[in-house]
Amino acid sequence: MRSDDGTENSVIEPLHTFLRSSHNDENAGVGCFAIGRSTANQRIEAYWSQFVKDGPGWWMNFFKDLSDLGLFNGSDPVHQECIRFCFMQILRNELHQVAELWNQHQIASSKFGNSSGPRGRPDCMFFLPHLYNSEDYKLPVDLHEIEEFIHESTMCPADLVKSLRNLP
Repeated sequence: MRSDDGTENSVIEPLHTFLRSSHNDENAGVGCFAIGRSTANQRIEAYWSQFVKDGPGWWMNFFKDLSDLGLFNGSDPVHQECIRFCFMQILRNELHQVAELWNQHQIASSKFGNSSGPRGRPDCMFFLPHLYNSEDYKLPVDLHEIEEFIHESTMCPADLVKSLRNLP
């Protein structure tokens, strides 16, 4: 996988590397993820910029306002967990809606005459690659590895979640 060095990839890289660590091909493990410039990703970068401005940008400003008003301290773990507890489901729902829209939109051909790029709906291209003269590149992942990654990377301790749920 090739990616730029954007903040959105700080979780994707270790996750992808971890899940590919038990495969036996030449791109397994640390060789599965490369960071470089995103000069060929102008469409997605433009979309991402608009997406942040329209959606997460509002939330980023909201949390900054809470911080500016002294109502939230981003370095305080209790404050972080309270914010997660209160807003995580809302944020997840919004992100799932965006993912659905993106995965069902039509990728059009380039206006610059590059006819070699992919065209179609991302969901269809992923689940039905043979219809696009491609192949299925998915590799199996052990369920225990997924559980291990979740356990190792979960930010919110279970006992804190339990305590937060019992608050009056």
